[in-house]
Amino acid sequence: MNSRSLPLTAAELADLCLKALADLGGTSTAPEIREHLVAQGIIVHPAYLASVLNSLARRDPAPLNVSGDARGARRRRRWRLAGVPAGPEENEVLSREQSAAFGRNARAVRKAAGRKQTDVAGEAGIAQSTLSFLENGIGRVPVKRAEDLALALGTTIEVLTADGGAA
Repeated sequence: MNSRSLPLTAAELADLCLKALADLGGTSTAPEIREHLVAQGIIVHPAYLASVLNSLARRDPAPLNVSGDARGARRRRRWRLAGVPAGPEENEVLSREQSAAFGRNARAVRKAAGRKQTDVAGEAGIAQSTLSFLENGIGRVPVKRAEDLALALGTTIEVLTADGGAA
């Protein structure tokens, strides 16, 4: 594997990022893009990559779009080439009412099964604190997370969002 020893200009890295996104199916996270570049022998610092991706998203017209949590969970951001539609796991959330019912019902199902938050959260791939927030009705639940939690609880989203209760 040949590593490029000269520093990349922002324009060169931008072109490589767009090519990497195309190779990765049009949508990816920054760490996945970086892995793709490293596999080609192109070593780039994560902060430099993030800076270039952000500048690409600010161009007019923007050759790529960003979705995901913009309040700090940068590793969850997904970058998409312009024209590639966002999937439901990227931006669809339950309504406030559905999220509140989901939290109440998830807690009832979990307690009825005699399971701890840490066990269910681990199986769903989230932090215990996140499950606690969801069970307490804090915030809106992303559909993808609701699917993962329903699977971990052995039930469906429809049961967990029902207004009458799940227990």
